[in-house]
Amino acid sequence: MSDVSVDYARFGRQIALPEMGPDGQRRLAITAVRFEPSNAVLEETHRRAGGLVTSDAAIVVTVPDTSSRPVAAWASIEAARRVLGQSPRELPEGLRARLNF
Repeated sequence: MSDVSVDYARFGRQIALPEMGPDGQRRLAITAVRFEPSNAVLEETHRRAGGLVTSDAAIVVTVPDTSSRPVAAWASIEAARRVLGQSPRELPEGLRARLNF
């Protein structure tokens, strides 16, 4: 895959997910995404998950216009799903209801 090392102590919980694993974490670390609208909270959440963020990335995740942490976490998970070649998912109804969308 890539020679990008994986920080098992930092990313151990998500590496343990069968759909992620070490190779998925490496891919997340080398594939940049863009969030629309751009938002500092969700970009930082994605970076802390080991992902890259840039304004000219080919992978775009459209998020509701909010800066809440639950939406930021969902957006980072959605970005990881797309990096790993999985189909997009809508914002979960339970989360949508809690955020009053």
